Order: sequence, then C-alpha cells, then structure tokens
Amino acid sequence: MLPSRFALVRVFVALFGAAAFAQDRFVPLNELTLESFEAFAEAPGFWVIGGDVGGALRTESVMEVLPGTGVAASPTLPYEGGNLVTAMDHGDIEVELEFLLSKDGNSGVFFQGRYEVQLWDSWLDDELTFGDLGGIYQRWDEASGGFDGHAPAVNAARAPGLWQTLRVVFRAPRFDETGEKTQNAQFVKVVINGQVVHENVELSGPTRGTLFPAEGDRGPLMLQGGHGPVAYRNIRYKRTEPGVISTGVVNYAWYPGGHREIDDYQADGDPVAAGTSDVFDPHMSGGSGSGTLVASTTFEAPVAGSYGFRTRGDAGRTFLLIDGEVVSNNWSNPVAVLDLAAGSHTLETRYVRIWGASQPDFGVEVEGPEMAPQLLTVPVGNQDAPPAIHLSPETQTLAQRGFVEHAGIMRLGGISVGTPARIHYSYDLTGGAPLKFWRGEFLDMTEMWHHRGEDQVAAPLGDAVELIGVPSVALLPSRETPWPSAAHLALRELGYTRDEAGTPTFSTQLGPMILRDRLEPLPDQSGLQRTLVVSGRSMNHDPWFMLAGGRRIQRDEDGVFVIGDREYYLEWLGVDVMDEDNLNSFEPEIRDSAGRQELLLHVPGAHAAKKTLRYNLIW
Repeated sequence: MLPSRFALVRVFVALFGAAAFAQDRFVPLNELTLESFEAFAEAPGFWVIGGDVGGALRTESVMEVLPGTGVAASPTLPYEGGNLVTAMDHGDIEVELEFLLSKDGNSGVFFQGRYEVQLWDSWLDDELTFGDLGGIYQRWDEASGGFDGHAPAVNAARAPGLWQTLRVVFRAPRFDETGEKTQNAQFVKVVINGQVVHENVELSGPTRGTLFPAEGDRGPLMLQGGHGPVAYRNIRYKRTEPGVISTGVVNYAWYPGGHREIDDYQADGDPVAAGTSDVFDPHMSGGSGSGTLVASTTFEAPVAGSYGFRTRGDAGRTFLLIDGEVVSNNWSNPVAVLDLAAGSHTLETRYVRIWGASQPDFGVEVEGPEMAPQLLTVPVGNQDAPPAIHLSPETQTLAQRGFVEHAGIMRLGGISVGTPARIHYSYDLTGGAPLKFWRGEFLDMTEMWHHRGEDQVAAPLGDAVELIGVPSVALLPSRETPWPSAAHLALRELGYTRDEAGTPTFSTQLGPMILRDRLEPLPDQSGLQRTLVVSGRSMNHDPWFMLAGGRRIQRDEDGVFVIGDREYYLEWLGVDVMDEDNLNSFEPEIRDSAGRQELLLHVPGAHAAKKTLRYNLIW
C-alpha cells in the first residue's frame, strides 16, 4: 500500500528481469598500479606520481602534488602538455577510477584511445552539453565541424578539489573477416559519482582528440593531460571478451523430505526421481514439495585464473561444490572466488528446497578471467527482481522514517529527508546527528515497501557522502577526553517539527540544555546549511560539539575545512549569542584522537544564553 502522503511525492516502479542477476560483476577488477609509470607506454614530463594533492583547488586552477605514491597527477596550467597512455590495450572493458579536478579543471578518459568521456568542472552548472562532466565528446571533421556529441543525463559533479568516481562499461566495435564494421562502439553504461549519466550510447566513430583516426578492435586507455590540473587514482579494470562457459550433460536426482542442511538427504535412501538434462533447470525438483535436488555437470575453464561463482536460491538453500569442495551457499557466503587451472572441472549444486509450496528457484552464476558474468542455470519466473520503488519529493520536503545503514551498521532511529532541490540527507534521531548526505534522486524504498520489506532499509539513490555519525554533542571533562561513540544516557529525543515547506527541525534534550537542529539546502544548491540552536546551561561538564571527523582534516587558504579523504568541505559561519557580550569568538579546533582527526567546538557551559551555531556542508 502506498503512503498516504502520495500527493507530495512521486513513486517510480520499474521492473527488472532475471538478466540483471547475470550482469552484476562480482570478481574484483585488476588494478593499474600507480607506484610508478610502469603501466604506461609513455609519461610526459609534467605528469608526476604522488600520494595526494593539495592547494586552493576549490577556488583556483592550481594543484600541489604531495609526496607518496598511488596518485597520477597533471598539475600544469592549460595546454602545456600531453596525455598518459596505457601499455595495456583493450576491446570490451569495464573501468572504475577516481579523479580530482581543480576549479575549471578539464580532462577526459579515452577508451581505445578513440572515444572520450569528458571530465570537466561542471559543478552546479544548469545547462549540460557534451563538454560537461560525463559527456561523450563530439566527433569532428573540417566539413561539418563538431557533431554527434552526447550530453550527460544529469549533473553528477561534486565540487572541485574533491575526489570523484567514474565507472564505465564499454563495448568495442565489431568487424567481420574483411575488416568491415558490423557494430558501432558503445558506451553501455557511464556512471559518475553513483549516478547513471549514459546508457547504451552508440558511437559512429572516434571523438575529437583521438589517438587514431580509424577505428579498430583494440586500443589503449588514455588519460588526457595538459588542459588544467587533474589527478587520478584507484584505476581498476576488467577486459571482457565475447564468449561463454558451457556446461555438459546435467545428471540429477531428487530426494523428497524435510531437509535443511547439505547432507540431510543422504539419510533418506535412494532418490524418487533421477535423470539427465541439457541444462540446469530448477524444475528438475518437481512441481511442489520439500527435499533436495542434487545436480552435477562438467565445464571447461578456457584459461587458468580467478573464477567467481555466485549462488542464489528462493524457497530454500543452494550449495555449490566445485571439484567436490563446497565453495558457497546462498544463505551465508553466496560468492566464492577461487583459482582454477585451465581444463575440465566438476560443478555440483545441492538445492535444499525447504518451503515446498513455493515455486522451485535457484541460480548459479560464473565470472571468469576476461569474461563477463553469465548465468549457468535456467531463469524461472520468480527469479525476477522485485519492483523497484523510488521515492522523490515534488513540491515539499519529505521526511521518511526507516532504518538507515551507516558504516555497515543499521541505525534503527533513522530518518531520511528529501528536498525538491535534490539535496538530501539521513539523520540519527537517537544521537542527534546527520549520518550522510547526497544529491540527485532521493530513496529506493523497495526493501521497505515490497511485501513489507526484508531488510527494511531506505537506500539513497545518489552517491552518499557518509559523516562520522557519532553524537553531535558531548559533555567532556577535558579537551583530551575521547569522544563517546553513543549518546549520553541523559540525552532525550524530543522528535521534530516541520514548517510549511516540510523542513524538519529536530530537538533533543541533555539535562537542562535543549538543542534544536535544522539542515536545509543552500540557495545555490552547493550543499546544506546546518543550524544548531542551543539554549540552557549544561550539567557537570562543558558541552562540546562534533562538527566533523575523518582520516584527515585540513584548513584551506580561504578558511574552509577539507574533511576526510577530500570527501567534502565544511565552511564555518560562526556562533551567534543572545543577551551576553564577548561570546562571539568561538572557533572550531582540530584534534587527533582515536586514530582520526576531529573538528570540535567548545562552548562554555556556564553561559545560559541562547547560542546559534552555523556551518555549511559543501560537496
């Protein structure tokens, strides 16, 4: 049943077929190491290896490369150099990497050295073209000029000076025996910061700036340099060649009974049905009833290397055995990655069908070296994924209660707030602290609303930036006292109120002190402004406020704090104090504690005047 506030939101329902199960890669990608430039055919002199970057990247076209390894940077001013070209070449490929642009930064990733995904500082731009972040750049000829460019579907850009993510699934062009092209190159999917900006875009030829004027079935990756400060890190890839793993004849046997474990069927004697099949078909277990289906076959591993297997099973458990060894089951460890020699191997499934009244359904998926994931079993009707239910605010801010995952832990007192400005966040009511924020679409409610849900998680649809997630206020006896991981026992959640636009203000009480907390989008949509209003005295010790925490916190030249691994900015606006003098000089301080850095604000508890703390979260 849809929520009663349906008039204020838009709910999207999309159906995804069983093919989705066999497209989600699960074997780790190969890493293109950046300890040196060994992975590249050439490295122009202005490209350097470092450990990180710095400088006034948010406001200026400058970049400082810091000592270390793991980052390839081109810190030069525009048009001073060339490109970084890999020694590796590819046809079909999946690539994931992180990139960082300075203000007005400009770079691009060329697939096969021919087809460019543009990287540009498009932060907060309204009208998008092929030249914006995630755009597929134009082709060019002297007669026509520029043509055939593709603008990104959405602006997924983060602020300059922050690390961003790019994921691309690329399919190379196809040629026949005579060299004639039979299929265009295709960007199957381009994802920027968790948001899909292209799907299934064909390219009629190389884009402008190509290494090669003619098309081919292989070519290198190329990282564009010399057009402004840019840095890359964590470059991972998997080349995939067309092809499949085929299985031999399947031998199967069906043992009815009330089984739950992998070997329970062995106590029941002979099977009641047995035979052979050309395919793995869940219906070999019959139409109804509980029991165990044992099915085995052989397959050929074309090359030696790492192979991944993933199992699933509705109405029961699916155990997978490779060469006689149990490697996975869908309940506790559905994915197994193991090294296999080239040649013949045995594959056996034991499908323990516990709920016999349900339709039989199990699946086995394999992914091999330079091979895309493929389903070895026959899809059946209920293998379809549930309807995807997406929640989106229209004209009013929406506050949606539900479990929120943070740092791998389920927060039971969570609430997610979505705004028509497409700036959203999740908040922990029990600790009085924001947990994460993101841009774009709001929530995937499938796990909450489909058949009453299973995990009951409200999942962000954008690429969420996680905050430290500890209580926002603590009473510390000294500056050196470690920050508590849980809220003070005296902290009481007082709920929240909403204004006419739907924006909530959260309230908590700590002894005689009341805190009111409000987050709302900045007018230019660059992030969120947080306003904390504190009234009343504190008890026993002074109140301290946790503004941010992370691996590292540094203050830029313009006074803005850079949080964590260049994940977001915190712009401190100050403290307003009513009815008392000389209390407007509060400034945050950075301290090292428990293996992290923390940005704290100390507010002396002896002052009972109402105090208003303000800062901006920018990303």
